[in-house]
Amino acid sequence: MLEVGPIVFLRPWWLLAILPVLVLLVANLRQTDPARRLAGQIDPHLQPAVLETPERRSPFRPIAAWALLCGLTAFAVAGPAWDQRPSPFAEETAPMVLAIDLSETMTAEDLAPSRFERAKLKAIDLVAER
Repeated sequence: MLEVGPIVFLRPWWLLAILPVLVLLVANLRQTDPARRLAGQIDPHLQPAVLETPERRSPFRPIAAWALLCGLTAFAVAGPAWDQRPSPFAEETAPMVLAIDLSETMTAEDLAPSRFERAKLKAIDLVAER
């Protein structure tokens, strides 16, 4: 659990999934820059004459939309919450089932008290313990 101000992350390790997305985004942005790609092949003073720089670039880039989507997904999977409450699916006590044999062998008097009486006392002890 990670607390950042009023927000609590229930699964904070999922926030690490944002790091590879950022690395891929930066690598892609560096690769698509023509001046950086041709830096070792063209002299710096000739680059403005050779490279064509568009007046206006489109603000929409598919790689940026993909990175934003992956980042939001990782943030959502990390489980942000205002406060931590116990999960309703994780109860502290498991249900208990008692099965008692009611055949004729339970009434045998080989030991005192009978097997049925000992099973009944054991069930009462188990319920009292819970």
